[in-house]
Amino acid sequence: MNKLEKEFKGKVKEICTTIDNYAQNTHQIEIKISNETTLISMADIQMLSNMGDQMGKVFLYKGEIYRGIFEQSKEDFIRIWRKGVLQGLAECNIIPKTRIAGFRTEEFPIVLSVEKVYMQKNIFWSYLMVVDACVMISLLYTVLQKYEITLCDGHLNNVSFNKGKPIFVDIGSIIPKRPTGAVEELSFGGLYHLLFGLLGNCMLYRLPSHDGDNNNIFINPRFFNQYTREYRYCLKKFKCLMFLHGGIRKLMIVHKMFDLFDVRPEYIKLLFDENSAYHPEIEPDICDAFSKMVNWEEIKGCTLVDTGGVYPIINNVIKNGCRFQFVRFLDFKEKRLDLYYRNYSECTDVSFGLVNYLYLQSQEQINKLRADVVFCLNPCLNSASFQGINIQSVTYAIHRLGMKYAIVFVDLGKDGIIKRFYNEFINSLGNYYELQEVSIHDLRCIIGRRI
Repeated sequence: MNKLEKEFKGKVKEICTTIDNYAQNTHQIEIKISNETTLISMADIQMLSNMGDQMGKVFLYKGEIYRGIFEQSKEDFIRIWRKGVLQGLAECNIIPKTRIAGFRTEEFPIVLSVEKVYMQKNIFWSYLMVVDACVMISLLYTVLQKYEITLCDGHLNNVSFNKGKPIFVDIGSIIPKRPTGAVEELSFGGLYHLLFGLLGNCMLYRLPSHDGDNNNIFINPRFFNQYTREYRYCLKKFKCLMFLHGGIRKLMIVHKMFDLFDVRPEYIKLLFDENSAYHPEIEPDICDAFSKMVNWEEIKGCTLVDTGGVYPIINNVIKNGCRFQFVRFLDFKEKRLDLYYRNYSECTDVSFGLVNYLYLQSQEQINKLRADVVFCLNPCLNSASFQGINIQSVTYAIHRLGMKYAIVFVDLGKDGIIKRFYNEFINSLGNYYELQEVSIHDLRCIIGRRI
């Protein structure tokens, strides 16, 4: 048994132990369901699921998230709950925290209160985030099999990232064991995307397998065919790559995963996980200098968004005791974002997104990404503009994300565009913020407070 197999067998055992501990207290479910509970009118709730699934629907009531269990699924749910599966998975942070609510509706005899988690679409994930999401789904599937339970849906739309870690949000997909297409969905909706990425097909790599309404984009919904041209060609090339450079063991694992659909978390980790070779572009001494140019006690913001490259400074500030309730790291450089994603270890609530902040179009996207404080490092150097840099466009993009403050760090020795148009940049940013400048040699820190 190799190191990865031991690691994941240990994780499975740990999760199963947690589940088994909850299973010892299952008599409480019968008491809660049999007792009289408050009846809530369906007119008082807001449905969030259009069709729902066989276990029920998700709805909003008094600002909180709930899942209603259908009458015909009541016995299935009780069977799962008695085994302690949902409670144990929640404690292990694989699914959101879940408990039985103290009310019911005409349609739902059982209502679950579900923890709110940060929802992030997979089109914003970096490569390593996709890897970790696939590993988590496979790990969940492996655990469920031990309890005669399975997954109904295994696609990536059922995963989000909460506090920087993948979490399976569709509790209704956890059902009593029966034939499903969950493994095929994971393969075609997740693993093949990783293959496309490794082989350099950037278009198919970035194309989500499902749209926002869970309609399959690339092939018909719930229908998978490994003989589709793009999949067949991709797999053939990847097998050649493994034969030449991966060795016979990796080649056999590719056969198991993609021909036999024997998908295991240790297989995914072995084939696709990689250590980012990207190195931060900001030197430690400059990072320390930038960190000291801001009086952090005067920054009255709870949430923070980095437009790209500021991670070393933010990480340094947080380690020195400055706390934010939520930190969002955006970047258009995937390797750099992967580096930050893998190395972030602070306890602050965090999210990561593969986003070019200059090209945000919808107001819905902007509202979801904006924060009290927006950070920007060398804004022209760190901006992937495909139409030429326009100073007004850069400052406008910054102001859309910073609700209270904009903090811009500039190294005039590196960002030549800003150096040439520095006064124009200051005047343009000054249209949105009251500015304060701090300088040390070629380093500039511009602190803007919303006018």
